[in-house]
Parts: sequence; C-alpha cells; structure tokens
Amino acid sequence: MELLRSNAEARECFLEFVDLNAELLWSLHSCRGDRMVTTGRPGIEELVRESSSNHASPAVQGSGMPGGRHFRSIPNAWGLFMGSAAAVLLLVLGTAFIPWRPPAAKNETSHEALQATHLTVPQSLQLDSGVTKLVLPEVGYVLLEGPGEFTLLGKKRARLTSGRIKMRVSEDSGRGFVIETPYGEIKDLGTEFGVDLTEQGKAGLVVFEGTVDLLVGKSGQNPSVENNKAQRLIGGEGVVFNDRGQFDRIGSISTGHGGTFKRNNEHSGEGSPALIVGVSDNLRTSETKKLYEIGTGGFKEDALAYVDRPNHDWSGVDRRGLPRYLLGADYVKTFNDDKALDHIAISVTLAKPARLFVFFDDRVPTPAWLKTGFRNTGDKIGHDAGTYRLRSGQYANFTRGKGPGKSIDSVFTVWEKKCESPGTVVLGSEIAEKSSAMYGIAALPLENPKKSSSQLGIGIIPLANY
Repeated sequence: MELLRSNAEARECFLEFVDLNAELLWSLHSCRGDRMVTTGRPGIEELVRESSSNHASPAVQGSGMPGGRHFRSIPNAWGLFMGSAAAVLLLVLGTAFIPWRPPAAKNETSHEALQATHLTVPQSLQLDSGVTKLVLPEVGYVLLEGPGEFTLLGKKRARLTSGRIKMRVSEDSGRGFVIETPYGEIKDLGTEFGVDLTEQGKAGLVVFEGTVDLLVGKSGQNPSVENNKAQRLIGGEGVVFNDRGQFDRIGSISTGHGGTFKRNNEHSGEGSPALIVGVSDNLRTSETKKLYEIGTGGFKEDALAYVDRPNHDWSGVDRRGLPRYLLGADYVKTFNDDKALDHIAISVTLAKPARLFVFFDDRVPTPAWLKTGFRNTGDKIGHDAGTYRLRSGQYANFTRGKGPGKSIDSVFTVWEKKCESPGTVVLGSEIAEKSSAMYGIAALPLENPKKSSSQLGIGIIPLANY
C-alpha cells in the first residue's frame, strides 16, 4: 500500500492491470447478455486521489478513475474474482522486497543488480568470467567483464591490463580520472565510456556520453604519452587504436550483454539471441568516428532513439503504448544529425532470417528505397525529444515525458521488410527537414522463413559475401 502511495509508476501499472481485467470481463458478460453497471471503486480511487493530492483522507467524488478510467462492477462470482485479483496484486506490490520498476527488456542487465566491490588504493582485482561492479570512492563505478584485470592505482588513476570495462564517472570529484592501457591513456572529462582489450595488439574505446581525451603510447613506459596531442572523442564516437598511433573507426557495438558491450566483429555463435550483428555506413574513418549502437532485445517504451541525442526516445503515440510485436526487438540507435545527409547508405547485417523494420518520420516525404523495398504496416510510434545542445552552443528546449503517450513531439510510421535469409540490407538516406528526425531501425526473428536463396529480395547481400 505504501508503495502505491509513493510511486506513480506502480500506481500506473496497477491501474492498467485492473482496467484490463475489467475490459475483458465486460466483453465476456456483454457476449452472455449480462447487465453491466459502471461504478467506482472507492478504496482504489481514494488511494490514487490521496497520493496525487497529498491529502490524508480526501472525499471521493464521482464514479470514474483519474485519467478517464472506469471500473465496472461484475455481478456474482465475477465480481468476487475481480476483487480478489486486485487484492492479491495490491498485496504483492505493497509487500515486495525489491522496489518496483518497469520490466527490463530481454538480455538487459542493470548494473544495480550486480554485486558491488568497493576498491581502495592500491587494489587489484582479477575476474575469470562474467561481469562485476567495482565502486571507486568519490569517482563512480566500473563494470569489469572477465577474463580481465583492473587495478586502482590512485584516487584518480587506474590500469586495465586485460578484459573489458564500462565506466561511469558520477561524481564531480572524479573528473579527470585516467585509465591506463598497454596502448595509451584515456582521460575522463565527465562521461560514460568503455574500453576493450579483448583483441591482441590493440584497444577499443567507446564514448557513450560526455567527452574523453585519448593519449596514444605505452603508458608508464613511453614518455611520449605525455607529449602527444590528445584525440578528443565525444558521446557516440569510438575508435580502435594501438601504441603506434594508428586509428580505425568502430562501426557499431551491441549492448545488453551483461551490462558492458561488444564490438561488431564479435559474431556470436548459434545460441546467441543477437539478430542484428553489425551496422555500418559508407562514410570514411577520416570523416567521422561515429558508431552505431545495437540494443540486443532492448526495444521498449522510452528506449533511447539516437546515439547523438542522449534524451530522445521512442514511445507509444497514446496510452496503448508501442505496437506489442515490437517489444523486445533488436534495434539500432542511429544519428539524428545524419537526417540531412543525401549520400549516406546504412548497412544492417542480420545473423538470421528477420522482419526488418524502419521507423520513418511522417513529416518527411517517403523516399523511393523505402516505398519499393518495404511495406507500410500502418502502425505508428511516437518520438519524444528532450532538451539538447545545438551546434551553435544554444539549447533546444523540449520536455521529455515518461511512459506511453507522454510528451510526444512527432509520429513515425512503421515499415517492414521480410528477409528470408541472413545477410545485409542497405538502407538509403532520409533527406529530412530541419524540424524532423532521423529514422530508426529494428528487427525481429522471421517465423517459418522460406529456404530458397531467390527470396533474398532487393538490397540484401548474403552474409557469406559480406
């Protein structure tokens, strides 16, 4: 009960559950000719009104629920069933040991669920396998994926000898924290970033949010590290580098793997749930360090839409939410800034037969490549923009909501292509207006795919030739 009083999301979940049961039972009795009576549920209404108005014991007025909800009383055994179901759910929500939160997408691991180890200076930790959370005092935390070794050398310096990490600097006092690697040093400037040492002779650096400086050279052995000009990377960029100063762009990474990330050259085995295993484009490394982020099984309500907009997301256009078949899909965070490029071609590599989806802004004329290669499903999803910084240094102010139908700024149409075989699909440019947004990409497994290679269709390259 206390949880429902204090948590708006828990109340929303509870109301949706009871409302759904009421609707189903209403339909059942309508078919049987039973007479239904619309009425209020004083106990529940009182709870919701009390928590929303901050009064101890408000009077119940009217018979409807907030937001236009109405609960229908159901005679005889059905009424008892409804009341019992609601009571059981209320008891579960009110006495749960773990705080309520929306259900996570499949394969998504929250760092909050990991057992934390608090490191002191100096302290080293070796991990044979799995992922563990390391808390750094007055800095933030590190997710270490094994096999790996991480050493805290000082208050603002650590060394990654092997493995993969994802680091979040959450404290202002942690700004300037340095991670040493065998091939160079990464200096935090207020950010979340990842470092990958799983490939011999080189390192991978991914910036999820904020800014880092990269100094290339053998840390602790080569004084040229201090003399090198730093390479500055911002959120949504990533590179592979070695101690000789050679750089390569990372085309894409995938998240949802135990809390860290994987690079697109790590093709998983037969048992992997990953469907989208790589995304690339026709831009040269010299032109950009941008990378695409693949959320394996991560599409859900309020899923972040873009790599370069940390507070823009996908949501249902109304309270019904996103089309249910899209929930849990693999999806790609593209770059909103790429909407104006008239020459970009984005290649999406599928490991299995799939239903490939493109979310396209209704404010933009549909391009020929989308009309001819995809089918308009008629389904819609919403796009919710948050405040972000413009290239001019000014800010575009948007209010970002949470949940379906909240603060929707634009509507996108869902387009679908059935890909009967593994391979690579090439998507074209959008040529969008300034006021519009870049398209999104998602994929689901294709049930009962045709085995004929002739069914590949236009624009799909077999995976073996990629």
